[in-house]
Parts: sequence; C-alpha cells; structure tokens
Amino acid sequence: MELPSSTAEAGGDIINGRMYIAGENTQDTWEFNFTTGVWTARAIRPFTGDNSNAEHSTHAFNGRLYLIGGLSGGAENKVQIFDPATNTWTLGADRPWNAGSSPSALINGQIYVAAGAVSTPSYAPVNRVAKYNPTTNTWTELAPMPSARHATMGATDGTKLWVFGGRPQGLEASDGTTTVQVYDPATNTWATSDDPNSGLAPIPRPVRGASVTYFNGEFYIFGGENSSGGWGATVNKVFDRVDIYNPQTNTWRQGRPMPTARHATVAIPHQGKIYIVGGGVVSGTSFSKGVEIYDAGANPTPVAPTNLVAITLSPAEIALGWTETSDNEAAFEILRSLDGVNYSLLATVGANVTAFSDLTVVDGTGYHYVVRAKNATGTSNPSNSASAVAGQPQPPAVPANVTATALSTARVSLAWNTSVGATLYHIERRGPGQPTFILVG
Repeated sequence: MELPSSTAEAGGDIINGRMYIAGENTQDTWEFNFTTGVWTARAIRPFTGDNSNAEHSTHAFNGRLYLIGGLSGGAENKVQIFDPATNTWTLGADRPWNAGSSPSALINGQIYVAAGAVSTPSYAPVNRVAKYNPTTNTWTELAPMPSARHATMGATDGTKLWVFGGRPQGLEASDGTTTVQVYDPATNTWATSDDPNSGLAPIPRPVRGASVTYFNGEFYIFGGENSSGGWGATVNKVFDRVDIYNPQTNTWRQGRPMPTARHATVAIPHQGKIYIVGGGVVSGTSFSKGVEIYDAGANPTPVAPTNLVAITLSPAEIALGWTETSDNEAAFEILRSLDGVNYSLLATVGANVTAFSDLTVVDGTGYHYVVRAKNATGTSNPSNSASAVAGQPQPPAVPANVTATALSTARVSLAWNTSVGATLYHIERRGPGQPTFILVG
C-alpha cells in the first residue's frame, strides 16, 4: 500500500473508514480505501505550504479533515477544511499566530493547537496555545506552553493534550529534548517533566521529528531524527525506535522497532493497528512513499528486570543476579560498561534465567552492568545498574526482604531473597531477655 508520491511532515486521519493524507513534497490530498487497497488523489488544498514546508496540524471532525497552519506558502495561520463527500476545500477562521509543526489534539470536539515554528526568524519556536471550535469557527487563546517547542509530537488520552520532545531552538544542530508537557483543558494549566515536582517521567531519549499516537491506553512514539547520530540512530541520523509511555503507571518501555528508520512520519491508528505513513529516511529534508503497519496487539514488550546485584567471586569472575518481573521474555541481555555510561552487549541468556557469571573480567578493573528483557516485539528498559571490581571475593549481599510468619505456637516460617554469591545461610535468633543473637540453623 505504498503512497503514490513521496511525502514527509504529513498530516492524516480516518474519515468514514478511509485514510486521508496531506503532506510535504506533494500538492495532492491522498485517500486510501482499506477495502480495495487503492489510493485516490482528491482535490488539492488551497495552501500547500510551498510543498517542502507544509507541516500542517491535521484532525478529522464531523466528516471533515482540518489542516491548521504551515511553515510557509500562505498556510502559516490558515484553517483548511476538506469535505470528502463533495471533494472540496473551504477555509475557516485564521489562527491567531503563524506557525507550522505545531503539536495538536482533538478533545471534546475542539482542536487544541500548541507552539510550533515560524519561518522567520529561522524557524524559531513559539509557545502560544489556542483551541479551535469547528462548530462555531472561532479561536480561543489559552495558557502558553511552559517551554517553546517545534518538531514536537502531540496527542491526547481523551482529556489532556500531551506534547513530547521537540526542538527548543530553530534549525541549529540539536538532538531534541526529553521533555513531556501536558495541558489540562479543565484548569487551563500546564505540567512539565522539567519540573521535578510534576511527577511526569521524561522521555528516555532526546526526541525530535518523531510521530505519536494514543492507542489502547498508551502513547506510541515512532522514529525521529537527531544531529549527533547518537542514542542508537542510524548512520543517516534517523531512528527505527518505538518508545511507549503508559500515563497510568508513568513508565516508559520500548516496542518492536520500525522496519525502516524514519523521521517526519504520521502515525494513524485504525482497526487495531497503527499505520506509519511517509517520512524521511535521512535526517533533514527527505521523503518516502513508505507505509508500514505496527500491530500493537501483538505480544507486548517485556517489563524490565529489577534488583540487579554484582558480586566479586575471584579476580577472574563477577557473578550477577536479578529478579525476573516479566512473563513473556524470550531472553535477557547482559550489558557491561567501564564508565557507567557507555554500555555494550556482553551476553544473552534464555528466558527465566536470573543469574550470570562474567568470566571475561580483568583483575583490579571495575565494571558496571545492566540487564534487559527482550522478545520479538521489543526490548525492555534496562534494570538498575550494579557494579563490582574484579579481585578478591567479597561477602555476599545481605539477604533482602526477610519475613517471619508464625504458623503455630511452636513454628515460625522464614523467607528471604537469594543473595548472589551465597553458598549457605546462617540463621540467628534473639529472644526476650537475650542480649545477642545466637545461631539456630
């Protein structure tokens, strides 16, 4: 179902079971029929954004497609409205400011649009926010976004506008940001992960130029680009990475990677799947015809292991142990680092394994470790880090989570977590009037 023409920075949505796409590098409005698998070119929008600078905010409402703003070509403050039934475009009331690349969401019948970039001066970000009422064709300005951004990702959980990452400046070299900013229409207030008291977990990596959608109670962030080529980007400085955020648990995990690393895509959920459309395969201005389908209902990414510990057993061996918290992993990856920052894969062990011995250590050298769970869908976030120095054996860790349960007047049951490196356990007891503990087992 490849697009007939290459595009990026596109907008799109579903109307009456058909998908509509409008983006850069093409004037066409494309309609996809899921039943026949055929793309059809519909009427050209009035303001195309000079083709290479479209970046419209796009939403479907009441059987029509709304395109808001753009970077140039006269689209900067326009509301363009497409009616598939008549194959015609009309214009709504102008937005109060010029901008393209603005995060947005449809909430309770109104389109909330935040921030974005202005082509002059030099794609600088703005922080203005407003909502558009399609029924009354009116705009209302709202509380500004805490941090001006463009090349962000915007979506809603049905009640709030969530804005992820983005550029904090113009087109200067940047990897993006990890910031999560959330607007609450009920109170006209913002929260930001930059505030340590917000309770919002930041994105695990800097992100710009990705796409996002809300699906089955979670936000899915697809791909993106950066300037450094770091954080797992390809040699073309784009990502195949999928980051998934659960707003109920305030946690992040990684999903199954995209088949093709891209930025500037649009993510559209439909009938249990997410369609990733267009986008550039090279950082900066680039386009593609690609359409890839993410099956979010497939086996989920496993949960990260916990309680990782590292124990020195000899100058040539460090033992690791962790707690398995997932029930669907296919394997665990053990990663090692010399500086606690740059990790590389050391080994892979099978499902349900919770211990590993590193026999490649050098006497006197310190090592840092993390462990990840993985399956065919994706790889979990890393566990906590644990470190040890190869050398003379160290005492095992103190047993954790010791519990004592009275089973009768003459019997008490004890339980504790296994300590890595322990070969036996001494059980000591102190009773009433006894000044010290005594060995009982």
